[in-house]
Amino acid sequence: MHSSGLQTSISLGSYCAITIGGIRLVVKVIELIGASPDSWEAAARNAIDVASKSVRGITGIDVIHFTAKVENGKIVKYKANLKIAFKYEV
Repeated sequence: MHSSGLQTSISLGSYCAITIGGIRLVVKVIELIGASPDSWEAAARNAIDVASKSVRGITGIDVIHFTAKVENGKIVKYKANLKIAFKYEV
C-alpha cells in the first residue's frame, strides 16, 4: 500500500497503470503533433485544443520535441510533438 500522495506507474504500451494514494487508475497515452505559424507554445496549445474536443479527462502532456518548417531563412511553421495522457474509461 502506498502512502497518500505517493505515485507509481507501470507502462503498458500506450496505457499506464498509476497508483495514487492507494487508488489505482489506468491512463491512456496518445501522441499528437500540433502546428502553429506563431510559436511552439501555440503549436502545443493547438494540439491540446483539438484533442480536448474528442478526448475527455486529459490529465497532462509530455512534450517530446519541437520542429519547424523554414522557408527563405525564416520559420514559417512551428510543430510540437506531444504525448497526451487521459483517464481511461471502460
